[in-house]
Amino acid sequence: LLAIPAVVGIKEALPDPARIAELLQLKTHRPDFAVLSGDDPTALESMLADLIVSATDEVEKTTNRALITQTWKYVIGGFDAIRIKLPKAPLQSVTSISYVDSNGESQELDSSIYQVSTIKDPGEISRKPGCMWPGVGIGYAEPITITYLAGYGDNAVNVPKRIRQAIIALTVYWHDNGMEAGVPEGIRRALDNYQVFYEF
Repeated sequence: LLAIPAVVGIKEALPDPARIAELLQLKTHRPDFAVLSGDDPTALESMLADLIVSATDEVEKTTNRALITQTWKYVIGGFDAIRIKLPKAPLQSVTSISYVDSNGESQELDSSIYQVSTIKDPGEISRKPGCMWPGVGIGYAEPITITYLAGYGDNAVNVPKRIRQAIIALTVYWHDNGMEAGVPEGIRRALDNYQVFYEF
């Protein structure tokens, strides 16, 4: 995204510590996994939890999606397009659009000017008929900041089953072979239908 001239940057504004695969799900798939508790530093629980986080991150990166509800900030250089596509599908809602006006003052864009499509992948913002984007100041580091929610929902059950299964499969594969083994082609193929491609 940073290779696109109009895109200044994108960051997760409120990282969600909750991850969608639970250790007990792994226990179901692999009975030889021991889910231990307590202060034992050798317990597998911590290692498996880290692998789940890494596997979830990998799946989100591969699909260009947010799984559990997350808040993101998308910074762009100007209102150059009629439609603004937002990274990290699925889009739930747009919280706010702020911009720096020609006087250098921060303003919040009136929601009556734009409309939001959450059905499309990726979600997008567009001008309402008869409305115009406002003028934006030149030379500012973050001219326009769009804050929005992305993800399937607040709980693991909201995430498509096939994606959850891919995370579990990748966690098991990395446990057995190490993360340096990469992502198996079979898991990548299982996620093909969930990949989102962006055209700017």
